[in-house]
Amino acid sequence: MRPIFRQYFLTTRTDLAAATRAACGAIGHADADAIIDSYRPQPARVFPDALPCLEWLKTRGFRMFGLSNCTPWEAGGLVETGLAAFLEDVIYSFDAGAIKPEQPIFQRAIEQVGIPTAEVTHVGDSLGADIHGAISVGWKAVLLDRGRSSEHPGLPPAVPVISTLDDLPDSLT
Repeated sequence: MRPIFRQYFLTTRTDLAAATRAACGAIGHADADAIIDSYRPQPARVFPDALPCLEWLKTRGFRMFGLSNCTPWEAGGLVETGLAAFLEDVIYSFDAGAIKPEQPIFQRAIEQVGIPTAEVTHVGDSLGADIHGAISVGWKAVLLDRGRSSEHPGLPPAVPVISTLDDLPDSLT
């Protein structure tokens, strides 16, 4: 299902109904309307450490942008939560036509935002999508592991691991 989800939901700017109908058609499922009718989007949530961390970064002159694998109908979550106010821009997978860890979404971010590659540190919670993707284009990376695991097989040695965004400032120095 990952290739179907990637193709119809994450890398194309379309609405939920059109994406669901296309995906159902691709897999031979006849009742797309039942799936559409049962879908209930989850409200966006923000961890308590996120806004204070973004405020700290902003007051110290860090330039920030978002990089998201999400559907077009989930994209408003950054505005709803107040996170978008701290970001210069957000690069969405559905606009880039690629998802993290694929290089095109990371490269689009550099082109769109204009921050030199050597100055970018990507903070993410997925070793594969975030950390390996960022490193593949020459960015620094920080793994945010909110207590899911103490082991990270395949983690590059120079990548710090933090359990809360409160620890991010120490990992940037």
